[in-house]
Formats: sequence, structure tokens, C-alpha cells
Amino acid sequence: MIATRRGLELLVAIAVLLGVLLSLDLRRTSPTTDRSLARGLDVDAVSALGWQRQGQPELHLAREGERWVWIKPIEAAADRSAVANLLATLRAARWHRREPASAAGPTHAVLTISTASPTTGGKPPEYADLPRRTLAIGAPLPGTEQAWIVDGEDALLVDAWVARALDPDPVTLMVRLPLDAIAQAPWIKIGDMRRGLQIEGAPRRLVSPYVAVVRSELIENLQQAVGALEIVSLRPSPWIPGPTPSSPPTLAPEPPSDPITIEVPSGSFVIGQSCGDPGHVRLSSRTVTGCVTREAYVAALTAIEALHATARDVMEPRPAPVDAATITLRDGAILDVTKLRIGEHAADPVRVTELLSLLAAPAELTDAPRTAKVIAKLEITDRHAATISLELLPGGVVRRPGEDLGMKVTPASASVLERTAAAYRDLTPWSEDPLAVLAIRIDDNRSSVRGAVIGEWSHPNKSSQMPWAEAAQSTALELLASQLAAPRPISPGPPAFATAHRVVIVIKPPAGPVLEHALEVGRKTAAGCPVRASGMALLLPAPVCEAIATIAR
Repeated sequence: MIATRRGLELLVAIAVLLGVLLSLDLRRTSPTTDRSLARGLDVDAVSALGWQRQGQPELHLAREGERWVWIKPIEAAADRSAVANLLATLRAARWHRREPASAAGPTHAVLTISTASPTTGGKPPEYADLPRRTLAIGAPLPGTEQAWIVDGEDALLVDAWVARALDPDPVTLMVRLPLDAIAQAPWIKIGDMRRGLQIEGAPRRLVSPYVAVVRSELIENLQQAVGALEIVSLRPSPWIPGPTPSSPPTLAPEPPSDPITIEVPSGSFVIGQSCGDPGHVRLSSRTVTGCVTREAYVAALTAIEALHATARDVMEPRPAPVDAATITLRDGAILDVTKLRIGEHAADPVRVTELLSLLAAPAELTDAPRTAKVIAKLEITDRHAATISLELLPGGVVRRPGEDLGMKVTPASASVLERTAAAYRDLTPWSEDPLAVLAIRIDDNRSSVRGAVIGEWSHPNKSSQMPWAEAAQSTALELLASQLAAPRPISPGPPAFATAHRVVIVIKPPAGPVLEHALEVGRKTAAGCPVRASGMALLLPAPVCEAIATIAR
């Protein structure tokens, strides 16, 4: 028993010792594997990228502060988002299998990555001497979505998308739409050797060769066509490599004789030179150079040519094609369209809408002599502080200062443009629901009370009336209820007039106490029915006076 027990204890001790030794050996021989493609590389510190591809010019990019630029084969601006995506791929990529470098076979591109900062301005050959890391990229393996990337002595098998992302088409690393922000440019100059034009402001207006607010559709076509000029290849003449033995030289077509220059505050762009084949045209500037399709070029030319038409074809026929925020009237008063206020008072929404509709409606273009007398001036300012000035000339002609053509409007429209602040003040003394009118009292007579059915009214002297007179009074009371529940004046009334009748409208709202509104009414005139309500002299439609006279009989 003793020997057996001692033997068992000895076996347990030996097993424990072997387990400890095995654990130590495993820790020594099987470290945790880091499968990151960028192992040991600080991706956030990358300062330069370079590509070498067989039969193609070398491509070098460098970081300058917060931006990336092309260093070679040309100096140009790089697309920050494209470079950021490439670095994100490098940071996130993982390999699946590791073999000796010879297992990868032939590679077609070499990506050079540097994390050091140049000391002499970042131009070659300084970048060639910086500490670097190279990744040679192979083709995808047949029948798989995987590819080899050679990192030093190792061939790393990665997903094919990683290899494609690290070996991008050079054009994707350039700013491909250099004019896509043209709609926000404060000014645009376009010209060739024969003619030119300049567009400024908002709404867009020509300032050369003549002054005119441009039709919105022409501006939209221009900005869309020019903004869509996309660099699709990097094959302008300076970049075409020399012919190889297997590819005989080809003759590039002659460039157009008269390229166009498009200038905006961000730079000057020349388009129209040869790009090596008939289907493409060269676009170049200080920060970008490449080829756009001939279709895009022709679309831009067409949009530009439309602006060289006659003034009648180019000029905007709407007096003020803006989203008006304020309008300065002929008397200097400011109509706030957004708050519907005129000075310290509420503005009449009907009349404001009438004015806005007139300003936005196309009119017939006509001659507008510079010497014509100006009857009234208005200024329309939009929500972005852009302003259009208008001058009203004799004969119902509206002109924007500086333009040679005016816009013909009707006499009624001309009278709208001549209105002053008083005409836009909201003259509605109160606003009630016509169906809430409970009774109407005229002078000292008893009130006429509305019945349970719409159109029925009780009359104080009903017993002495003929049926036709009673029906006429009910009709008149119904008209008054609709007209006086929310009076809509034609205009301010005469400041003084003799009172012919006193009218009280009794309102019973759905909730709350019964209300009364009183009016002093004069005799009907050719202009309308003068009344005084809430301290304002108003002119209501003539049928109001006629209805009151019918009831008061």
C-alpha cells in the first residue's frame, strides 16, 4: 500500500512538471500572430505614397499639412477623400496566409509608403531618400477572390479587394470634378481668343459684354454642364509614355485651335486641347490636368454658346426672380415678406401675394431708353441678402438698372408697383368665423337673430313685412354676416364722412364669452362703402352699404 501510494504521488509530480514545461515551451514557440497588413506601420503618420507600374510613369503623392498633393509626374491637387480611403484600407487589411516571397509569383505594381517628413520642400529626389516600406501587389489568384502582396521576405495572401484598393487607377487619386462647385462661385469668367463673358452674383447676371440678369434655365444648364466636366483619364500629351517595341507610335489628332478658359476664384481652367485621341479633350489648370470625354466638352460648349445669344434670348423676363425676404417700396418703407409686416403693422397677405406674383411672372421684353423718367423704384432682397433693383418707367415698363431692355406690364400691375406702405397695411379690424355671427343690430332697432338653419333670420318688424321683403332682408343679413365677420377693405377710407348707420355684429364663438364688434357706416359712394371700425377709416365693397340699407328699411 505504501509503495503504491508513493508511486502514485511520484507520477502526479512528474505530470505536473511536464505540464509546466510544455506550457513554457508553447509560449516560447507559438506567439500570438498579428495578421495586420500594416503591422509595425503608423498609418496616421504616413507622409508620402508612391506607385511604380511597368510601362507607366511613376506616381508620387505627399502630405502637406491637411492636404495631399501630387509631386510626380505632375504637380496637382489630390483628392483627400480618395487618399483617406486608401489609408483606411491599409489600416484595416488583414492577411489570411503567409508564405515566402517567391510564392507570390510576378507582381505588377509596387506601393511605397513613407512616414517621415521631407526636409527640403517635399520635391523629388528628397522623397526618394526617406525611410520607406514597399508592398508589391500581384494579380488575383485564378478562381478566387484573393491576391498576393509581397511585404519584404513574406508573401501575404489577402482579399482581392485589398489589392485593388492599394493599386488604384491614378485618376481616382486626383480631384476629378475640379469645377463641381461652380454654382457657389461669386463670379465666373469664360472666354477664348475671340470673345468672352463674365457672370456675377445671385441671381446670376452678365456684367460683360453687356449687363443682364440671365434666364435661370441658361444658368442651370451652364453650371450643370461645366460642373460635370470629369477627368476620366490621365493621358494628356506630356504624360503619354514613349512607345515600346510591342506598341508602335501613334499620331495624336491636332488640338482644337481655340481652347476655352473658364476662370473662377479657385483657379483658371483651360479646356479644348488635344488629349491624344478623338474621344477625349484636355482640361488643365495649376492644380489639375487630365482628359474629359468629348461629350462632356460639347455639352459645356453648348451651354456656354447659349450665353452668347442676343440679349432678348439671354435676359430673364421675370422682374425679380428671387425668393424675396424684404421689399423696399417706392416711399422707402420696408415690407418684410417673411414676417408679413410693414413697419410696425401687420401686412395684408392678399396684397403681398399680389406683389410677389407680379415680381415672379414673366413679362414681355421691350426697349427701355436710358433717358426715360423713373416713376418709382423698388428693391427686392432675398433670404441670402442678394438684391435686385427695379425702376418703373412711363407706359408700364419695368427696368433693372443697367439693362438695355425692360419688361412690359399691364396698367393694373404698374399700379401695384406704385403702392406705398399704407396700401400694404393689413386693414382687417377683426377676423371671425361667419358662422359664429349670432345677431346683427342696425341703429337702435332690435337685433336680427340667426335661426337654427343657415339663411334663416328673425326680423324685428317681421309682422309688417311682405314675404318678398322678408326674403330680401334674410339675404342681406347673410351677406353682412359674411362680409363683416372678417371685413376685407378695398383700401383705406376717407378720414371724415357723415355717419348714416351704426352696425353691431354679435359673435358667439365655440368657446368663450359673446363678443360684439361695432362699425359706423357712411353712405355708399362710387368708390365703395366708407366705414369706421376699431379706430380705422376703411372702404368696404359697395354691397355692404346696400345690404345695410335693405335691412334698415
